[in-house]
Amino acid sequence: ALACGILITWATANFGISITHDSILYMDAAKHIALGQGMYTEAYGFLTPLTHYPPGYPSLLAVFDLLGFHGKEGARFLAIGLGAALAGLVAGLAGWVSRRWWLGLLAGLYIGCGGAIIEVLLSAWSETSCIVFIISGLAIASSALSKEKLDLALLLGAGLALALAVMTRYAAVAGIGAVVLIALFQKEWPFGRRLIASLSIVAPSIVALGFWLARNAALTGNPANRSFGANEYLLHHLTDFGTTISSWGFIVPDNKVRTLVLLGIFVIWVGLFLYDALRRPRKAKTMGGRGILARMLAVFAGVYVAMVAISIGIDDNLLTFDSRIMAPVAVAFGIWVFGVPGLWLDAQDAPQSRADWLIGLTAILLVWIQWNNGTYLRNVSRNEGMGFSAHKQTSMPVIEVINQIITENDSIYAPHPYDNLFLGYLTGRVIRPTQWLEISKANTHWQNDSGHYYITRYEKGPLPLDLNKMKGYTKFNFEDKYNKDWFWQFQHYVH
Repeated sequence: ALACGILITWATANFGISITHDSILYMDAAKHIALGQGMYTEAYGFLTPLTHYPPGYPSLLAVFDLLGFHGKEGARFLAIGLGAALAGLVAGLAGWVSRRWWLGLLAGLYIGCGGAIIEVLLSAWSETSCIVFIISGLAIASSALSKEKLDLALLLGAGLALALAVMTRYAAVAGIGAVVLIALFQKEWPFGRRLIASLSIVAPSIVALGFWLARNAALTGNPANRSFGANEYLLHHLTDFGTTISSWGFIVPDNKVRTLVLLGIFVIWVGLFLYDALRRPRKAKTMGGRGILARMLAVFAGVYVAMVAISIGIDDNLLTFDSRIMAPVAVAFGIWVFGVPGLWLDAQDAPQSRADWLIGLTAILLVWIQWNNGTYLRNVSRNEGMGFSAHKQTSMPVIEVINQIITENDSIYAPHPYDNLFLGYLTGRVIRPTQWLEISKANTHWQNDSGHYYITRYEKGPLPLDLNKMKGYTKFNFEDKYNKDWFWQFQHYVH
């Protein structure tokens, strides 16, 4: 945990935490929560309810806002704390499942210092907090389900942890599904007890999510700002899945063929291990909550991947199995792959010393590979910055144009929501979406402005930037020197 916290601190020391479009909305919502206004955002130039995301992560950021650490600074301190907590949690659970402290230590290093979720750890995203809540919920639930009698306090504790996860990211519903599936198939319990256990785990999430979705529906008419339809699955979804999975245990592959080959090897290896583990007799006393957690992690991974696949098919075709989306499964994999071999060995009667050496060497190799896989992004974060914190973003010519040419009395509009967010964040100016142009004509702010600028980003454009020549022009174009495929056009209208 300490190593992970130090590493995040080091990597974000110069340019801060990575900021993306999601981060801007999170931080802006946190500001309004801290002011007592609720889950709202002004990032698009006008106050509107933020319903696309649940309120968990912005609420955590709001705590730092109240403590005086605003925006990016608060997000960085939160990332350091959550990263350390996650690494410690993984280390503790892997050590408990395997009953080998050294495997727990290696598991913590694998997740906290490796490349599997390094981008998530270095970004102002909600994934890290969500994963902490999910894994905590699964751990508490496995302890509750291992008892001979019903322990409602533990079951409700697991339900509360999972409710916090769902209120941080909707995809955490997969954690609830995994626990309920394991609970319903607890053969040692009568069906009535299994049903009560399942309801105890689900109830907190139903209450919390029900209130939240009802609030969103009342404010906007859409409970989660989603629209559903049929999307097609593409080859890149499969290759992205293969690349991400392969990167957890191998050097990051550099082409599609190698990706699919490594994915095949990985699936065969896991299949053979599971077959061998399941066909051998087990000692019931050595399993308990450890065995339940191992099964729960595997079920969670399967349910989560299935949910992402369904979401791609009916909700968001731009979604894919990248390292961010697959981060919860990567953490579950880290606990499982470092914990289950020790659990399996404990169920065997054969001498274990040779097997321990083999497992230890394999675990060290995995940690070494992950450290190397994460080196690039750690260095980029340290030396150049990531996302909108990167030097190449904060020094874009378009930022200079906005700051030097456009006066405070002018309104600024851009057609693409992403441009609204990142240009507004980097300049500190209000940049409104173009669909608000007609609305603002009836607004006092439109009447008071001397004019407005309409900014468009193109993939092609002709002219380089020349600030001196632009000041007298009502229309000008220039090339972005860092993003070579981007060209910007400014159009100035005077009232």
